[in-house]
Amino acid sequence: MKNVFLILSFIITHLASAQLTEVVTGFNIPDGLAISGNGIYLADYPEEKIFKIDISSPNPAPKVFAKTTGGPVDLHIHGNTMYIAEIHSGTISKIELTATNRIVTNVITGIGGPSHLLLKGNDLYISEASAHKVSKIDITKTSPVLVDVVTGLNTPDGLLIHGNFLYIAEYVGNKISKIDLSVPNPVLIDVITGLDGPIDLFLKGNDIYFVEFNAGTISKFDVTAPIPVVTNVLYGITKPSRILFNGDDLYIAEYGTGKLLKYILPSTGVNNLSYGSKLSSYPNPTTGKITVNLGNVKTNLKTTLTNSLGQIILTKQFEPTNIIQMNIHAPKGIYFLMIEADNGEKETMKIIKE
Repeated sequence: MKNVFLILSFIITHLASAQLTEVVTGFNIPDGLAISGNGIYLADYPEEKIFKIDISSPNPAPKVFAKTTGGPVDLHIHGNTMYIAEIHSGTISKIELTATNRIVTNVITGIGGPSHLLLKGNDLYISEASAHKVSKIDITKTSPVLVDVVTGLNTPDGLLIHGNFLYIAEYVGNKISKIDLSVPNPVLIDVITGLDGPIDLFLKGNDIYFVEFNAGTISKFDVTAPIPVVTNVLYGITKPSRILFNGDDLYIAEYGTGKLLKYILPSTGVNNLSYGSKLSSYPNPTTGKITVNLGNVKTNLKTTLTNSLGQIILTKQFEPTNIIQMNIHAPKGIYFLMIEADNGEKETMKIIKE
């Protein structure tokens, strides 16, 4: 078992290239994240506190910004107002960021396990984890009324909107689904299935980054692609709960260790080897055979396939080629395929074998 952890540690270090760092440690259970200016706000729900961290400081230290009474698990900032999802009390509350007296006031109560918030226009969308639905309220109303958006979900959490579509991370459903908000009776559409506890979503450019709490991974896919292809960004994180970007800096609330982490996105990767071609693999999920399209690659490649424990399943060398074909002779599960060029450029993608 010790050797397994050593292998896993080596792979994580190799992937991150010293780009994953600890920003702040010592939280109880960090969850919700939000950013305004140089301040990252972090919800620690057992402590029932919201901390503020000045990320412009060379030695950032958390300061208590506000105290709540209902278990804060998610934060959303709009202008000068922070909205707070309090899961224990079933409450959405708010606080003004620049107020002298930081008083948390209720917006609406009676929510079935609010786990995530997303504001679009005047509509605040709410994941109701225990009610298995997404609802919304109009924040301009003095006494907002809860309206169902979509029901029948399997423990919804992270939300984001791209175009007309609302994307939903279904934690127990182990998938990311979406609905078309432009139609009166939207139907749930599966986007990515076979995941392991997806809990948060973040849109950067055309890429949706998503967190798998149970798998300890952060991955992404191109939201504009007709058939989404999942590419792994990081793995080996201890129960990541929330993410957010500040430029190319990816901040991660590490629920399992009480830390706020930062990962700087690498400026190079396997896409540079293909002179602009898009990395893609299919089918994924697969029953065994996987094909990776690399474009017009002009360098030798080494591939390493590992399982979720970091154990190496196989390695293989390829001469300059635009197609890699492999057969995964291994049990069903989640695997990671790292493709590395002679010059050290690399990228890792998640493969799901069914």
